[in-house]
Amino acid sequence: QHLRRALHLQDKLLEPPTDQLSTALVALAELCASNNQVHEAEALRNRWLSLFERVKSKAEVRDDPGHLQTAAWLYSEKGHLARAEQLYRRALSLEEKVKGPGGCILLVINLARVLQGQAKYREAKQCFLRALELQVHHHRNGSALEQAETLHDLGELARARGHHPEAEEYYDRALLIYEAQ
Repeated sequence: QHLRRALHLQDKLLEPPTDQLSTALVALAELCASNNQVHEAEALRNRWLSLFERVKSKAEVRDDPGHLQTAAWLYSEKGHLARAEQLYRRALSLEEKVKGPGGCILLVINLARVLQGQAKYREAKQCFLRALELQVHHHRNGSALEQAETLHDLGELARARGHHPEAEEYYDRALLIYEAQ
């Protein structure tokens, strides 16, 4: 109840959403969705996007990879993949300047998935391969499982294109990693 009131106040003030408020709003939407409150979840997502669209030209929103990623994810959830692609590309460009390529792996994967959803298979494959390269190069905890997931994504992409032997190779590589864990 308090969170809903705070969200209403933020919306009323027409200020850019703070990272915490954005996270809370999206989390509340997902909580509603997980409780089968589909209409309320959709209304909360639409509310966040409406607020984003009103303030997106402000520098603190336009240049904030976090807000751009949230908007991209919400647009992709709604099936607006071209808009999601545009926002993911902008967020990736900004995030790479701050964190370097190794800090942007999830963004690259999300962009790849949006491209795949638009049947831009060649670009999607390039993004997945780039993510895999970054995962290998920027080794950190959990990296092996992340690599397996990316290999699985590449397998799914190859299968969607009808390239079954290639898909099988990716799946086999992913299974080897899973079995080694």
